[in-house]
Amino acid sequence: MSDHIIHVKGDGVLDTTTPAEIDEIVRRGVEQGRIVIHLHGGLVREPRARDTAAHLDGEYLEAGSYPVFFVYETGFLEVLRNNLHEINKEKLFRRLVRKLLKFAVAKALGSGGRSGNTLSLAPDNDVIREHNRAKLEEEPYADLVFADDIEELSEDEEQQFLDELANDERFQEVLQEVANSRLEGAPEELRSRGIVTLTRASSESLMSQEVLDELAEDAANTEGRGVLRGALFLVRVVKILRKVVKRFRMKRDHGVYATVVEETLRSLYLDNAGRVVWGTMKKDTADTFQNVGNEPIRGGWYFVQKLGEALAAADNPVSVSVVAHSLGSVFACNLVEYLAEARADANHPLPNDFKLDKLIFLAPAVTFAHFSATVGQRGDLVEHFRIFNLSDEIEKGYWEIPIVYNRSLLYLVSGFVETEDDGTGAFDRPLVGMERYWIQADVYDQPAVQAARDFLNGDQRDAYYSVVDAGPGRATDAPKHGKFAKNPKTLESIKYFLQE
Repeated sequence: MSDHIIHVKGDGVLDTTTPAEIDEIVRRGVEQGRIVIHLHGGLVREPRARDTAAHLDGEYLEAGSYPVFFVYETGFLEVLRNNLHEINKEKLFRRLVRKLLKFAVAKALGSGGRSGNTLSLAPDNDVIREHNRAKLEEEPYADLVFADDIEELSEDEEQQFLDELANDERFQEVLQEVANSRLEGAPEELRSRGIVTLTRASSESLMSQEVLDELAEDAANTEGRGVLRGALFLVRVVKILRKVVKRFRMKRDHGVYATVVEETLRSLYLDNAGRVVWGTMKKDTADTFQNVGNEPIRGGWYFVQKLGEALAAADNPVSVSVVAHSLGSVFACNLVEYLAEARADANHPLPNDFKLDKLIFLAPAVTFAHFSATVGQRGDLVEHFRIFNLSDEIEKGYWEIPIVYNRSLLYLVSGFVETEDDGTGAFDRPLVGMERYWIQADVYDQPAVQAARDFLNGDQRDAYYSVVDAGPGRATDAPKHGKFAKNPKTLESIKYFLQE
């Protein structure tokens, strides 16, 4: 398998693969006349990525294409599962989610308003019973029907929520326990391959250091009398409820339960909710195309350099295609952008008429903004483009993080891991791999989303949503986000498409 793998590490630098091995990979691929570059997702660690490559190696060869696998260790899903399960065990997190659900449901049903009325709230036992459905991987409030016109959270309703938090003695006790648990000195950090995967500043909670510092300051200022209703932490929690209601009003929620979980994690647990890991992985897929004085050698940059040299010298026509799954689509967009730059550079060996034959996305985790700015702007570089996605029904139908989060990985990334273009935390960030953003044009009318729709409407560009069978090369029945690469029907479609 080393004959087909380019193994890179942090910053896209070559790891166990040598430049000489890339030279040989390129030589063999060009000699065969058809190359397929496979870019795996961000869920797995290196052994799993190599296992996937071993599984697909023969499949691609059978389709007449010489496979090249970029392997980059990530383990993003493992990090998320571990961290979110730890967070979900916290007494404070679970109590906060219940408090937020209690008020969010009342707003979703159209209770309250700006006339001075407070919300009609369900009894605590009903909320606890509904929340406990998550332990059985049943979605809390799954059948809730939203009111047609949900009003903003009023001042009276915010005060009602503050009173609920301030007057709940058990909640205050738990809050005080967390405040007292703030660790002295710098937070403890757990790293994996140089990436900080967990930061602990408290023995009782994985809340972000900034939040814990704020809470400790609140507790110190109360001189042992408990957290005051005007404390900074409670104000922060009210803002969470305000954000949840705002998303209901904008019709950009992910369901009551998922939205409450997302906004709680975004506001209180950002350090440990995957944002840093995800951002680092995305940066690595861009850095691999940077040439920094040739040392250390970046895998993506060196591969394109050698591919260009081989194509320029080749006597036979060579077809180059790309298959990208999940995070691999971010890698692919960076690759397309770099290929365009190389093609336009008179000093680069890549022929100036180079084009990718096929670009195939499998449940892509790339944002519409990044996609439209790269692939969307470089349509002349891609001959044929096809996407295989989950339907929104399937995407909402399973628990990516059992007991904690009742949506797919892309919902999770969109809901609280992604950032806006300016680096601030994002909510409901439109991702190319999610059907909802393609079809809900009345809600998602951002320029980047519309540009992607226009791109997809062009010739030789199409998308298919599991479960579908629209003929050879246009079928998939992948049941989950992580199952695309080894899904037999999807794989047969890819192989057929590569040979067209």
